[in-house]
Amino acid sequence: MGDSFGFSKYDKPSFCDNCGQTYPWTKSGKEAASQLIDFAEQLNQQEKDDLKLSIDDLIKDTPKTALAQVKFKKYALKAGGEITKGLKDVLVDLVSETVKKSIWNS
Repeated sequence: MGDSFGFSKYDKPSFCDNCGQTYPWTKSGKEAASQLIDFAEQLNQQEKDDLKLSIDDLIKDTPKTALAQVKFKKYALKAGGEITKGLKDVLVDLVSETVKKSIWNS
């Protein structure tokens, strides 16, 4: 007999479906990602700002999400492993499965 409980993975939403406002955990995650980016000594200020701006498009599916994925991969590679791991830890629960597969091959 199979699993009769019917448990499925719950994906915590990042934004309110009704008003579009950011949930507190999303805001906190974005702030943490921004602070991590500031520690990326290998990125210049323009790159840091560009990466920070792309976070919203990674979290919320927009026409700019594909571009945000490319930017994330480029800048994360340049920023180095420790920053990249920290960003993954912060953002993994905030982005869609499609984004996860694109930027982390998971």
